[in-house]
Amino acid sequence: MPMGDSLHIKEVIKNPEYFGYTLQEIQTIYDEYNETLGTEEKAREKILLSLIQKGWIRARKFYRPDRWTVNVHELNSSVKQNLQEWAKELINNGYSPNEDVVIDTPTCRKIYTLQSLKDNY
Repeated sequence: MPMGDSLHIKEVIKNPEYFGYTLQEIQTIYDEYNETLGTEEKAREKILLSLIQKGWIRARKFYRPDRWTVNVHELNSSVKQNLQEWAKELINNGYSPNEDVVIDTPTCRKIYTLQSLKDNY
């Protein structure tokens, strides 16, 4: 599901079943932390980390410094194929092939360019 410029947690709240949650489950997590539904604090982090552990890929574009950050649980063949397709799509849509992409897993952090992801994955 492309998320465009929207906040990741807002999409999860808007479409909880798509992400394997119910709205009540999400509300319960927010209640655990005494936070308002949709805020960007500890409950949000718990939900997004859970989704990444289940195989979801989270990509964000930062402008200071100018780079992409991608969070994945592991760099298996399926994730690599998805990242390759993602990089191709970005390049085809006008992003520079030389843009940095930082890939974070629970065990390592690697830096690539969009072009290297497109070519080597």
